[in-house]
Amino acid sequence: MASFGDVLKKIVPTIATVFGGPLAGLAVDEVGKAFNIDLPTKEKIENILRGPLSGDQIVQLKVAEQSLVVKLEELHIRLEELDVQDRMSAREREIKLGGRTTTVLGYIVVGALVGMAFMVVFTDREIESALAGSIIGYLVGLAQQVFNYHFGSSRGSADKSVVMENMQAQVVSLAKTVADQPQRLLGDGGTK
Repeated sequence: MASFGDVLKKIVPTIATVFGGPLAGLAVDEVGKAFNIDLPTKEKIENILRGPLSGDQIVQLKVAEQSLVVKLEELHIRLEELDVQDRMSAREREIKLGGRTTTVLGYIVVGALVGMAFMVVFTDREIESALAGSIIGYLVGLAQQVFNYHFGSSRGSADKSVVMENMQAQVVSLAKTVADQPQRLLGDGGTK
């Protein structure tokens, strides 16, 4: 049987995200309104939504989700910003504790990926292709998370922005040079 959180993630992902975070009260209020619950609590909502959901309950959840989205927009709350804050707090925690757990896990994941890929490509062992593909796909996903954690998923965008600013500055400089000294650039004083 699927857990309460899994059911919410499949049907109403915005509510599930907010329900599990610091703004859970907003989600509880909106779901409570949709289900006409007096003084809604997380526990009351979980009790109502246990077991198979009827079509009417799913519609009520969808209505609650739309209402929650409107409320979040009114409050200028972006779920992406909450995700960024969550990652930043995890990184700050790691810095404060000085642990090497994530680094060690990162090496294990990347090493497992390289080892599995090497085994599939360079050994004579017979490997079930579907199983090997699934394992490699899973390890690639984990490795991507490791790289995003350590190097930042938007690092490339930031680097591109710097490069573009430098290129723009060079183009502006070149344009000024052409405008200020056309004869020197033409080499013959501008006449033929």
